[in-house]
Amino acid sequence: MTLASFDKKFKQSLPIWIILMLFVGFGFGLWSPHAAKSLKSWIFPLSFTMIYMMCIPLRIEAILDVFKRPRELLIALGMSLIFAPLFMWPLGYVFLRNESIIFAGIILASLVPPGGLTAFWAGIMDADVSLALMVEMFALILSIIWIPFGMKLLGGTMVTIKFMFLVEKILILIIAPIILGYLTRLLIVKYKGERGFMEWKPVFSIISGLAALMIVFIALAMKAPAILKHPLIIVMPAVVALLYYSITFIFTGWASIKVLKIKYEKAVPIVYATGTKNLSIAMALAIIAFGPQAILGIIGCSIFQMPIASLYYKRMLKYKPVET
Repeated sequence: MTLASFDKKFKQSLPIWIILMLFVGFGFGLWSPHAAKSLKSWIFPLSFTMIYMMCIPLRIEAILDVFKRPRELLIALGMSLIFAPLFMWPLGYVFLRNESIIFAGIILASLVPPGGLTAFWAGIMDADVSLALMVEMFALILSIIWIPFGMKLLGGTMVTIKFMFLVEKILILIIAPIILGYLTRLLIVKYKGERGFMEWKPVFSIISGLAALMIVFIALAMKAPAILKHPLIIVMPAVVALLYYSITFIFTGWASIKVLKIKYEKAVPIVYATGTKNLSIAMALAIIAFGPQAILGIIGCSIFQMPIASLYYKRMLKYKPVET
């Protein structure tokens, strides 16, 4: 089996692997909670690796070209930062209005910018990775102002945001992988040629996918004891998350392709920038602003975000143009 064929099969079976990792991670977290907590330090390097591997095939010219077509960038930012919280608010109000702290946490989960998984999904679906990266970067910058304003508007309270926290995320998880990916591409092309680079291209996608699976495993392993200890208190946030992600993906996909007539390669980053948020930022801000109980409002999101994104992956591929 060639690397290209293995990469293709790996992408096709990715939703199954993600769901499997959810169960394996949950079981591991219950079996060895201490060991699961020790894995926390791996989330950051795995996130970096996941994005870095997706940036290697990226042409820097393609990123700059996004500015020539700002329509899709503006639509993606509007969908991710404005429409997503508006979808979450009525669901949170109906199911969690008597649990104000949990309600605040789940609203925060919808307000945070998209995470690195936007570029990951764009990469494995042969869509516009450059647009995905630009959405992530601009959303992070805008979030400095938008998250406190959004929480005041939708949650009725103000959240203090540490400026350098978001700047660090931008530099390390987006800007640095772009630069290193570009330099890596130049080195490979220099010593192996363009043809040799294309032969290595599936490796980057596979490594990025494996890093994403490990992130899912660690996230569920770390949350397993809390989920088992408070099964009832996470039921309502879980219901809200399930409804929210289902509505968000279906509506965003339909609106992007059917209503706005956006091409497949541009629609994928828009859909996944709206549906996959940086929940690690949400958890950090939730603890700072509201205390540990607010995390229960984000646990449901962390459980359903990747599985529903994986399931919608199959649906989104139906819009992919047939290669001739």
